[in-house]
Amino acid sequence: MYLFSISASFSKKTRDFDTVQVENFPNNASWDDLRNHYLIVHPKESQEIATLTVSQVIELRERLQAC
Repeated sequence: MYLFSISASFSKKTRDFDTVQVENFPNNASWDDLRNHYLIVHPKESQEIATLTVSQVIELRERLQAC
């Protein structure tokens, strides 16, 4: 449901899927780079995630770990 991503000073790949751009970050991307990308590129989602309760965060974390 919610995933983090970000733009940064390191090299990254961008692929176009019709009108959607998908940015890929290296496995060693810093948390700051990922967070900044998420805040800049996904501002609406950033605001929504800030309203999640602890139980919702736990549920999302469990769902992501199950993938």
